[in-house]
Amino acid sequence: GVQTCALPILALGMFTSGGTIANITGLWAARNRALGPDEAGGFAGIEQRGLLEAALHYGYKGAVVIGSDLMHYSFKKATDVLGIGVQGLVTCSHDERYRVNVDDVAKKIQECKDRNICVLAVVGIAGATETGAIDDLDALATVAEEHGIHFHVDAAWGGPALFSADLAPMLKGMERADSVTIDGHKQLFMPMGCGMLLLKDPNNSNYISKTASYIIRKGSNDLGRFTLEGSRPANAVYMHANL
Repeated sequence: GVQTCALPILALGMFTSGGTIANITGLWAARNRALGPDEAGGFAGIEQRGLLEAALHYGYKGAVVIGSDLMHYSFKKATDVLGIGVQGLVTCSHDERYRVNVDDVAKKIQECKDRNICVLAVVGIAGATETGAIDDLDALATVAEEHGIHFHVDAAWGGPALFSADLAPMLKGMERADSVTIDGHKQLFMPMGCGMLLLKDPNNSNYISKTASYIIRKGSNDLGRFTLEGSRPANAVYMHANL
């Protein structure tokens, strides 16, 4: 069969201008997937109809993103931009090694379900900005899987540890994430402005795809169809050269 990465209708990821845009994009895809089209119910999905109509259609009183209290501040930007508000970022406690308390995450998910609040995503950190700590990604993946929730890993700082035989085992569970943020301008030694969002399922890129008739046309190979940014520098060239 044809390799999926060669098909112009799909993307394995997006190149962005940094981890902030990558994190926003990962949660954007998660939101549009969680509140997507319902053909049987005659609902076109949140992408077309917006958050208010999506909540009404699915009977939700609200929507949240759940993760550690050490999440990067870009997640506040993400929840604001995506219409659930900064208080839609539900934070959980961390242990003495600065890793999120997984039991607290599971408890908060259940509380939201009991209150009829949609959990758009669970966030795991691979290299917290202030501490360098890595959450128990495997345990978080299991919790997210049990509840059918999108699992996003912010590995902007720690993701390149995958290239280290000594450090890679610390990232166990990251391969189970639905989306992962990695910054090339941190431990991959790129110039500033090399963020990436990687997707486990390339089809998830289509939850946020937008096209135009003059450029990024439907069926073209232009990956701008899947990015929040329009015009942006070709910083992917640095990554290609370095690797």
